[in-house]
Amino acid sequence: MGFYGFLNISNEKTISIDNEQSLNVGNALAAFLIIYTGVDLQGEESPEYQWFARLESQTHINLRLLARIIYNGEWNYKPDDYDKYVADWRSKELMSEEEFKKVSDIEKMWTPIDNVIQVVEEFNRLLPGMGEDTHWYTKADTLPAFRALLVI
Repeated sequence: MGFYGFLNISNEKTISIDNEQSLNVGNALAAFLIIYTGVDLQGEESPEYQWFARLESQTHINLRLLARIIYNGEWNYKPDDYDKYVADWRSKELMSEEEFKKVSDIEKMWTPIDNVIQVVEEFNRLLPGMGEDTHWYTKADTLPAFRALLVI
């Protein structure tokens, strides 16, 4: 099982996030951003918390913006499309209509591209100095993934 990364540039158009070898970098971005999203739940003594706290201490930019605008899966629904969702996914475990409405309000995740670019540029500046590989960050995979976000 793997993750694929796509950038939604409109409600109708997405672009694959690929590295220099034309390979999608979803796995590397997911490994990094999933840990980053939940780092506060790890506790201040955890290596994950300490690593990301050190990363954040090197900048005045809110790096968490990137973790807040990602979502999992193809989501082509609006808040009033619950019946369509049920029909499309009837063989899977479904969320309630209330949960669906919260998730499907994806429009709230749209962020000005200049803000996203600034955060990605900052990751590209900071990550090379973060030291040894971890289970969420590997120089060989994570750095090319963040560079690929700027090439799109």
